[in-house]
Amino acid sequence: MATTAFAFPVRATVGFPRPVAVGTCSFRPRVGFLGAPPPSTSRGLRRPFGATSGTHPSTAVAVTTPAMAADDAPKRHVLVPVADGSEEMEAVTIVDTLVRAGAAVTLASVSPSTTVTCSRGVRLVADAPLEEVATPAGGWDLIAIPGGMPGAATLAGSPRLAELLREQKAAGRWIGAICAAPAVVLAPLGLLDSGEAATCYPSAEFLSALPNPVEDEFVVSDGRLVTSQGPGTALLFSLCCVEKLYGKVAAEGQAAVMCEDPDEEWGWSPPGKNQAGGVAA
Repeated sequence: MATTAFAFPVRATVGFPRPVAVGTCSFRPRVGFLGAPPPSTSRGLRRPFGATSGTHPSTAVAVTTPAMAADDAPKRHVLVPVADGSEEMEAVTIVDTLVRAGAAVTLASVSPSTTVTCSRGVRLVADAPLEEVATPAGGWDLIAIPGGMPGAATLAGSPRLAELLREQKAAGRWIGAICAAPAVVLAPLGLLDSGEAATCYPSAEFLSALPNPVEDEFVVSDGRLVTSQGPGTALLFSLCCVEKLYGKVAAEGQAAVMCEDPDEEWGWSPPGKNQAGGVAA
């Protein structure tokens, strides 16, 4: 089974996991510089706001006009289930990023009410209750599950969501989960029992629930599964999902217009692992 991971670079003084990016979450946003570019490092072009001196370069930086998903690209259908207590940053970032990429995203509440009060009190209005959402012809290209507690536990208790997730895995279609969701939703349903490498919110409680946990990566992709750590990695998780559905060029373009400019080359893969497929059929 192919395993890949995806992470953004961080400054050495920040106590986050190691900044390693691997495998087919491999987009590199393209940037152009007005005037002289910022100093380069062994890892490539340094972000203007990441200069070790703490000062910005004197020249402005301009992002080139990116290539997005082609207008004639097949429409990808994405389901994002939510519940009271879901993590709002994760839910909104997933929806927003995938809509920007051209996906038809359905935000579905697992309760009869379409109004959801998230973990920090933000209210979201879902498109419909999950029980009323019709599965697209050909199935969902991606089911992406936000974390947050007790939202993830509520999602785990939804028989309809469990049915959809089992169908999704059996059909070999993409499943994404972030923060608490890999440990609280996917693991209890047996969806990680094939040994899929996965990450989640980096607490001992959640990591211990994963059969094959990865502690030090922000986003991990294994087979048709994409997992991530939490609110701070939600954008990278979402961009990785864009790459899986629309390909590397679309993900690069989407990252650029969203001002996400990681300065790593996304081309390393672990020893003994093959890169997973990138674009949904």
